[in-house]
Amino acid sequence: MNLQIYRKPTHTDQYLNFNSHHPIEPKLCVVRTFFDRSQSLISDSTDRHAEDLHTEKALRDTGYPDWTFQKHKKQMKMKQKMDSANRRLVVLPYVESTSERIARVMISIKFLLQ
Repeated sequence: MNLQIYRKPTHTDQYLNFNSHHPIEPKLCVVRTFFDRSQSLISDSTDRHAEDLHTEKALRDTGYPDWTFQKHKKQMKMKQKMDSANRRLVVLPYVESTSERIARVMISIKFLLQ
């Protein structure tokens, strides 16, 4: 079965304008969300590429500059690199003061490995 993104015929491709007075993080999240959606839902690579082109055009029309797409692509490459290293997700229960220490140690190890 070949999955694609459905848009109603009345869909206008209007998204959060990059020039709006919102913080930068929600704007970058718009880019990340749409590209992650195509990667996770669309099974055919040709359809995925067409969806990515459609998304990029729609976001460019709402003022998103090139660097936002480049930033997302760079993050995706880093994520793929991390996934290929066969790293496992570990979830620990929260323990007051201990969990914060573990988080600080894990963050410092992450920076050392880069």
